[in-house]
Amino acid sequence: MKERNNRMKNLIIAGIPESSGANRSERRDNDLKQVLKVLSALSDSNPKPEKIFRLGKYKPEKTRHIKACFNDEKIPKILLRERSKLDKNTKIFSDQTPLQMNTITK
Repeated sequence: MKERNNRMKNLIIAGIPESSGANRSERRDNDLKQVLKVLSALSDSNPKPEKIFRLGKYKPEKTRHIKACFNDEKIPKILLRERSKLDKNTKIFSDQTPLQMNTITK
């Protein structure tokens, strides 16, 4: 239950292409810019995540999802309600526990 409550403050963003930056900090800066661009398209209040990071190991030929962590669980709920404003290539999801994902796929 605690894990589920912690995940309520997070969003998973799919469809943001991997940066071709040479090092990790360049790629991270580019990811932050892209995430802020997506979030500003969803909300006029321009919410800023506490931290963001890509899920999985870096492979240049593959696009990984981005996890955005907020300090308030209301922000992801508001953004998820507005996800229809995104273009068809970018998607956002709530962060779910493995048990929740297994339940949904069955």
